[in-house]
Amino acid sequence: EIDTSNLTLNYTTHGPMVTEEFNNRSCLNISSTQSVFAGVCLGISTCGLVGNGMVMWFLGFHMKRSPFTVYILNLAVADFSLTFMFFLLLVTFLVLKAFCSYLF
Repeated sequence: EIDTSNLTLNYTTHGPMVTEEFNNRSCLNISSTQSVFAGVCLGISTCGLVGNGMVMWFLGFHMKRSPFTVYILNLAVADFSLTFMFFLLLVTFLVLKAFCSYLF
């Protein structure tokens, strides 16, 4: 049986929490190695976006339609969409890293 008559908070810290210290620690969790890796992945995804964009442009506007070209065009659109989402996530990560390091 659980006794709920004594509701003291035994596991809390005493004193005010310093938000600057908390935010500074959370900024330091992102290492420079992760930022460099994100930058390399950003460059690779940029090349993927350009390549898939060229394939979509070429197959969509300059080639005669056949089942094979439509299939490859659909693959290029799917790959472009996935790469674009990855690109946006990497840009968001790097912007937040820059913003966090700028503030703290």
